[in-house]
Amino acid sequence: MTRRIILASFLVFSLLVVSFSVAQASHRGPDSIITANVEEALEKGMPATPDGMASYTIDVYTIDGVVTLRGKMQGMDHVKMAGEIAKKVAGVKSVKNNISVKASK
Repeated sequence: MTRRIILASFLVFSLLVVSFSVAQASHRGPDSIITANVEEALEKGMPATPDGMASYTIDVYTIDGVVTLRGKMQGMDHVKMAGEIAKKVAGVKSVKNNISVKASK
C-alpha cells in the first residue's frame, strides 16, 4: 500500500515537472524566434561599411513580444532605422530602443 502511494506521488510529481517544462519551453519559444528574426532583419537592413563589416553592435532581447535593442551606433539616423526595422518583424508587439550614439572622435 505504501509503495502505491509513493509511486502515485512520484507519477503526479513527474507530470507536474513535465507540464511546467513544456509551459516554459512554449513561453520562451516565440520570443527566441522573434529575437533571431530581428537580428537577421538588422543584419540585412542596416548599412555596412565599405569593407562589408557592420558599423554597429546591437544586442536584441525579447520578452513577451517586446523587443529591447541595446548597443552603440554612429548616428541617430541609424538608431531610428534599427528601431523601424525591428518593428516590422512578425510577432514584435513593441520596441524599446535603448541604442546610444557613439561619441565622435
